[in-house]
Amino acid sequence: MNYVFFGIVSAHPLHHRNLAGQDYSKIFFEIPTVKDTDLYLLCKVKKLRVILWKTFILGNWLRISFKVGDKVSRGFWLNTSLTFGLSDLKIDRRRSSPTHLAFLDNNGQSLVIPPESFEQLLDLNLNNSPEILYVGESKDMKKRALKHEKISPAIAGLQDDEELRLHFLKIKYEYNFSNGNILNCVSLNMHKHLYIPGYDFEMVERLKVQVAERFLINYYRPLLNKTHKGDNISKNKIIVDFQKKLNIQRVLMGTEMHGTSFQFWSPYQRLKSKDFVFNFGENPGYQTLDLPSWIGNHLSNFK
Repeated sequence: MNYVFFGIVSAHPLHHRNLAGQDYSKIFFEIPTVKDTDLYLLCKVKKLRVILWKTFILGNWLRISFKVGDKVSRGFWLNTSLTFGLSDLKIDRRRSSPTHLAFLDNNGQSLVIPPESFEQLLDLNLNNSPEILYVGESKDMKKRALKHEKISPAIAGLQDDEELRLHFLKIKYEYNFSNGNILNCVSLNMHKHLYIPGYDFEMVERLKVQVAERFLINYYRPLLNKTHKGDNISKNKIIVDFQKKLNIQRVLMGTEMHGTSFQFWSPYQRLKSKDFVFNFGENPGYQTLDLPSWIGNHLSNFK
């Protein structure tokens, strides 16, 4: 059985207020986990009462801990130059509030850094899963994000206790194909030099991001997306071309990540599962996916 696996590796968050800061946005889109992304999500989250508990800055090093509700995070040192692409970062206590953290860079630019940026580092449980409002893709992420036409209606639809986040997705693309009793797994992120039967690298490279975007839209059915939400996704021309070129029978999608602030969801999603599989064939459709078990069972067929 041939199949393609799309898995979210990282989802770098950006508070929408930072889009107004040209200096910061210029730096932000050079961060390695953001620079090469092709897909993004507009999400709404609850405003959190995050209290700066203890902070200490030494050069480019920041030691910080938070209090979220009645839980105090452990203190953690991080290099602000490596983590945020910033040097000489200072706490902006005048602009910080219980719902967000503000910093000043060496140019005096005020930056709002979402608390979920620290969730994994500081072992927090923010219990604030983002609701997906829009899924999109772009080859020029900075230009797209700074002038995105969906941001205004997304903000207009927020309640007083909600705010907007942009999440820039790093996706792992894998092509799994069988050759007799041998299962081959090839990353579609690289390996241009490899020969794969029937593999047209340029075509697959062009289509893979669009296919991932269409399945994310079709599965979550976000409020602000207008296309690719119907029940005939298997007949979409891009997906048909992709399926035929790689001769795949299934598409697997893994979206579950560490931390409650990265458990994406939508009230309109087709299944409750965060990971899912789409089966092509006479009766195409979605199934829930226990990813570790499925891969284990599938690999057992090739022992």
